Amino acid sequence: HEHPPLDVYICSLLNTNTRREMARQVVEKWRNIKGVDVTLLKPSDSHSPYCPPEWKDLKLVNVGFISNFQLERRKYPHKQSGRSVFVLTDDDCLPEFDEVGEALKLLESHKDFAILSAFPSNEKINEWTPDLRDTGYTTASDSAVMEHVSVGGLRFMRRGLPKGWPPLHNNSYDKEHAEALRRDGHRVGYFRYITQRH
Repeated sequence: HEHPPLDVYICSLLNTNTRREMARQVVEKWRNIKGVDVTLLKPSDSHSPYCPPEWKDLKLVNVGFISNFQLERRKYPHKQSGRSVFVLTDDDCLPEFDEVGEALKLLESHKDFAILSAFPSNEKINEWTPDLRDTGYTTASDSAVMEHVSVGGLRFMRRGLPKGWPPLHNNSYDKEHAEALRRDGHRVGYFRYITQRH
């Protein structure tokens, strides 16, 4: 039977010419991937994101304010998405894939992962090696996924996790989000071969 569309939430905050061009490429890429439903998220007190007439069919939602956008943009899809998995991505993270089936299969087969992010092909990310003398924590990586201390960018996420959201202290929330998920017994990481250009 036909699955409902995968909800893809694209977050826009900056409104520079460079970011607009990247956002245009990112949105057009997602619009050409079958089986996804795109929503644009932005803070209610920011300037409107780049939204040309050909995007008039896309839903644009104001979420929180600039001061708490990093937290509120993560909470919104958990309340609104109709599927157990959704995508939360920044508007400068270009997918380097043409379908989402493989990513969904990998998330399904790695049930202890709450988030798997597309690997940034134009950046270097080393394997995470927590100090076992201090934490006793053992990572779970294999040929398809790599657990990491925190992840961002283009994320495939399970709805409903974590159970509680820690407070926002600065302009980033990747680390706080990952730590909250680990406290609940979940992991976060990267796909090794499903990539994005950031």
